[in-house]
Amino acid sequence: MDLAVRKESLERFGVENLGAVHENLPPARLVEASVRRREGMISEPSGALVVRTGKRTGRSPKDRFIVEDDLTRDAVDWGAVNKPFSSEAFGTLLEKAARHVENLEEVYVVDAQAGADERYSLNVQVVTEQAWQALFARQLFRRPDRNELDSFEPEWTVISMPGLLMEPEEDGTESETFVGLDFTRRVVLVCGTTYAGEIKKSIFTVLNFVLPTAH
Repeated sequence: MDLAVRKESLERFGVENLGAVHENLPPARLVEASVRRREGMISEPSGALVVRTGKRTGRSPKDRFIVEDDLTRDAVDWGAVNKPFSSEAFGTLLEKAARHVENLEEVYVVDAQAGADERYSLNVQVVTEQAWQALFARQLFRRPDRNELDSFEPEWTVISMPGLLMEPEEDGTESETFVGLDFTRRVVLVCGTTYAGEIKKSIFTVLNFVLPTAH
């Protein structure tokens, strides 16, 4: 997917002006970028990249929401774990995320597949402001080969913006952190947390919802 198409794919989320877009970088380049951007450091003597995830060192279940609409209203077990969020409010947060992306000097994009069996795999595009989160996604999910990347079309998009803090009274969130899944838009929005496990868990939730009905 060339840069023009990449920018067009981000424009559907309201992003109009992009800085540098780094797509599908190899692990070594992402490690270098993580160190350059002071997101982490190299541990000696192992050579492993070490990062700190800030105040949240694990998932934040109280900050997780699912958009309630015609697709999910009667299909989700709503409660303390699966909390509803309106489509309109989610759209507003997407717009807020788009403005945040426009102010970034660098954006990292990873095209990948969730699931090793091609009969059940899901094309996932991860968009993040942190190089180390791109590295996390690249190492976690299956990597399409060069031919697959040429025709890659994302079925779901994860937008992870740790630097975008929510304002609960204005945004309708529980805290400065927000993890939202919209099954109609096919978007996961993660804001206000550096913990990359939210990316993994969100896509796992998507697979749990999609696969039983599709197969």
